[in-house]
Amino acid sequence: MASIHSSLALCLLIITLRVPTSRTWSISVIPSFHQKSLRKSGVTLDTEGPFEFESTGIPVPSFLQEKWNKYRIQRRRKSNEKSSVSSLGQLPWIGDSMESKSNNNVFLSHWKWQLEFFQSQLTNLRVNSQDNSTCQNLMYIESDGASSKGAAKKQRIYTLSLQSEEYRDIRMTYLLCGDQSQIFRCTCYPRNDMPILGMGLMQLGNHRNVAIIDFQPLLHDGDDETSLAEQSRFTRRLQDIRSSFKSMQHPMSDRHFDPNEQKYFTANPIIGKWIKDDDDALKNWQDLQQVHRDCVQAHVALTQDSNGGRTDRNVHVQQLHSDYDTFVASKEPAGQLLSSAFGKDVAHRLVHQVIFPLSQQQQLL
Repeated sequence: MASIHSSLALCLLIITLRVPTSRTWSISVIPSFHQKSLRKSGVTLDTEGPFEFESTGIPVPSFLQEKWNKYRIQRRRKSNEKSSVSSLGQLPWIGDSMESKSNNNVFLSHWKWQLEFFQSQLTNLRVNSQDNSTCQNLMYIESDGASSKGAAKKQRIYTLSLQSEEYRDIRMTYLLCGDQSQIFRCTCYPRNDMPILGMGLMQLGNHRNVAIIDFQPLLHDGDDETSLAEQSRFTRRLQDIRSSFKSMQHPMSDRHFDPNEQKYFTANPIIGKWIKDDDDALKNWQDLQQVHRDCVQAHVALTQDSNGGRTDRNVHVQQLHSDYDTFVASKEPAGQLLSSAFGKDVAHRLVHQVIFPLSQQQQLL
């Protein structure tokens, strides 16, 4: 067998070294047992994918040319998708003289880290296309600050929608209301019926901070034991993270959600609250940064682990997500802030068409 491999390697070496022009080839087109022979012959192999050599002779074999063409197309597509995610992932106002400063974008480090993590860990991450032109126009809007409260600085809201093989939709929204309030929220919808990652990081009135992160369960009729067991893995992991951060163990208030309305939340979501001048404010900020990363990492890992073998229920996932969007959008705590900044009509469309796009309440009542 070894002699056969050596003969094949020699034949391939003779063929490839007689290619008439310089080429960059995917290492995947060369079987692994040939690579040692090629290295010995002086060919440099790049383990990231391509290797290069120069020679003259017979034309490139058709099967190698076909593999090369497919490789180039795949590389170009992946490069374009990565570039698109990176460029659209930058907040549009970053670069403005004052508003690009990090202290004026208090959740910028959270936004950047999360996007970079998604790019490095999710499969085939790309930007979601917006078929509706009206919705597309709402992905980034700004006002001149002439709100009902007379704010002087521009008020902006930007939403980035992504998808991957693990997630049907990832909605990242950053709201900047002058120097008064900022909100970074994110909702990640798995392609299967596992819990949604819901997150809201808020600084209100430039002094009050609120953070809530939850692995929000979907509501099923007659869940089987397997589904319940998998969902409980998300809940247990969230509670493990929560138990490590005393500052993030505030109880859920009935002010926004009465007991019946808490159906899309776990019993003990991660909640942090503090005032800017609190003695432990710095510690709370540090806890928030870590708990945010722990939760995102955990949700991605659990979602990737649960993605296989669930196609029998995936046909119902979009309806489950629509029910979730409709309910949560009707309780959106940022609705009043959006109305103040952009007007009631625009605020309604932002909540029901952009932040929660599957909401069934698309029209303002």
